[in-house]
Amino acid sequence: MGNKNNKQFPVLIDKISAKFAQQQDPTAELDKVWKMFDKDNNQVLKGDEIESFLLELFKLTHQSEDQPDTDSLNESKKYILSLFDLDHDNTISKFVCY
Repeated sequence: MGNKNNKQFPVLIDKISAKFAQQQDPTAELDKVWKMFDKDNNQVLKGDEIESFLLELFKLTHQSEDQPDTDSLNESKKYILSLFDLDHDNTISKFVCY
């Protein structure tokens, strides 16, 4: 991902948020996406689930089989947690996203 891509990550989150807002039923769309990454169905994304989400975003935005380096992935994970981890337990609750 590198520094350039880390700076683009906030823009990507804004684009995703705007896309959900345009949906007739954004809750249903979020549910579909959430089910893809919440492997244990506990309504919380943690650790590997968050990383899987970030790796999928990377693939979609870069249209490449390349993988981000570990440092870039960790920086992106910290960023997304800073936005959505309201209780600072290194997880993202589904209900925070609604």
